[in-house]
Amino acid sequence: MAIFQTNALPLGSSSDGVDRGLFLVASRLNHSCQPNVETRWNAGLGGATVHATSDIAAGDELAYSYVAYDTLFSPRAQRRALLAQGWGFQCGCAACALEGDRARQSDARRRALRPMSDAIYESISSVRLEEGVGLVEQMLALLDEEGLALPNLRGARAYDAFQGCKHPSKHADVSAHTEARAWLQCAYVAHRIAEGEDGEAVVKHAAQLQRPLTAPHRP
Repeated sequence: MAIFQTNALPLGSSSDGVDRGLFLVASRLNHSCQPNVETRWNAGLGGATVHATSDIAAGDELAYSYVAYDTLFSPRAQRRALLAQGWGFQCGCAACALEGDRARQSDARRRALRPMSDAIYESISSVRLEEGVGLVEQMLALLDEEGLALPNLRGARAYDAFQGCKHPSKHADVSAHTEARAWLQCAYVAHRIAEGEDGEAVVKHAAQLQRPLTAPHRP
């Protein structure tokens, strides 16, 4: 049972571990704290799909993150301890192999990233819209600096920025309409990378792009 638990992937969006399965390819992928692929359960195909999230050279290993963002955005020592406890290995990925100042800078960036999703949600929910959109921009810049593709996360935060720019209080602001559509396009592109053309979020965003200002204010 332990082998199943450490290699099984979710069958759907739920992370409660109830519906999980083993796959010939996806279940054999290793972990990286700087992943270059994401896995997804594709209900239409009845199987797991693997999506490249960055350029991958011939011979490079495909690896995704075994852990949730809270852990991925923890300092190296904490990530390694949790991975050793849950999966029985000490991570030696590119991010964990950093030394000296580069390791300390990486830890600092990940610490900064960890609370940002909650802060963005709080700002936009409280109608501190410029603040929320600014935090999205900061988060995406930090992800770039840390070399983290994470298109699902990027898509979700871009959608938050879209929500902020299309808030009813901004309906008279033509520039906000343009910015809202640009953020929605960013969300669409990011989710398409993570999920493929038939992804639920991709289909939703494609429809919303036809009339972005009529999209529900909250997903």
